[in-house]
Amino acid sequence: MIFVEAPQSLAELARDRREVPAPLLVNMVAGGLTPELTTERLAQLGTGSPSIRCRARRRAVAMLNSLAALGGFRRHRAAADRPAGFFELLGLREWPPSRALPGRRRRSPGMGMTMIEKIWPGSAGLAEVHTGQTVVCDVDMTVLIDLQFATGWIQPLRINDPDKVAVIMDHAVPAPTVQDAEGGPRARTFAATSRISRFYDVGRHGICHQVIAENGLARPGEILACTDSHTCAGGAYNTAARGLGPPRCSRSCAPARPGSPSRPRSGTS
Repeated sequence: MIFVEAPQSLAELARDRREVPAPLLVNMVAGGLTPELTTERLAQLGTGSPSIRCRARRRAVAMLNSLAALGGFRRHRAAADRPAGFFELLGLREWPPSRALPGRRRRSPGMGMTMIEKIWPGSAGLAEVHTGQTVVCDVDMTVLIDLQFATGWIQPLRINDPDKVAVIMDHAVPAPTVQDAEGGPRARTFAATSRISRFYDVGRHGICHQVIAENGLARPGEILACTDSHTCAGGAYNTAARGLGPPRCSRSCAPARPGSPSRPRSGTS
């Protein structure tokens, strides 16, 4: 199943259906970029599981309105139904320009670059980057956690640079299951054979984001990848930090191609 990101017309949906040999998943939100179509109409195009309503946004608005009421502020009743109202509630005013100019956001006069727009160009060898652009960047630090070694672990033949990899025993210490316990020796073997000095074994372990902060793994102006969804906490240190799946983190440890001495490059967008 393939998720189609924000198709903006029926013709675009029909083209995706013709060109993609797999069931399509289409997300539709009232007032969003994708036109709202009936299930019957989408079925004619062959899309699968066509409509996923964004109920989480409505609940978020209800919570924000409750907090606003406690603080004596006015409520945003329309925000639950339209993305523009929700973005306005959060102070994000780029929604109308982004609809008129999909894939790239124009900066308002006097608006500076974001942290990502400052960090990625130097890593990618570009003068500048823009929203919607696909950029290939060097990864300065890859952090693997214990869960990756307990499930589906495949030992890499070699890694590109041991100084740019860290392993943290985090989620399953002490190990609650036999499967987690078996992951520990795999992590130790990987760290030893790959000569990884930044190995935080049991005794030096902890919540990976805390260990990353306390040991300087997240550094200003660098890119960090980790197999944990909360890795973006590294942004507090002006680090472009991103949580990735295990295969992608393993890939960022590897050479650019077999036998290549160059640094690993990770695709981001």
